[in-house]
Amino acid sequence: MAPTTKAGGTTAFDSVHAVVVPYPGRGHMNPMMNLCKLLTSSFPELRITFVVTEEWLGLIDSDDKP
Repeated sequence: MAPTTKAGGTTAFDSVHAVVVPYPGRGHMNPMMNLCKLLTSSFPELRITFVVTEEWLGLIDSDDKP
């Protein structure tokens, strides 16, 4: 990710990466996931890493298990 200089001397990046660590309690995961979806739909260059515990990963994982 290389910075580029815009008019006026401001610096912009081609992409932005956010690391999201929601509180692992009921009622916190879904709103945070919805916020991340909203942000990525508004800013396509935004990349989000959603950090969860193994317990929550098992609950939100959509892949079939062997």
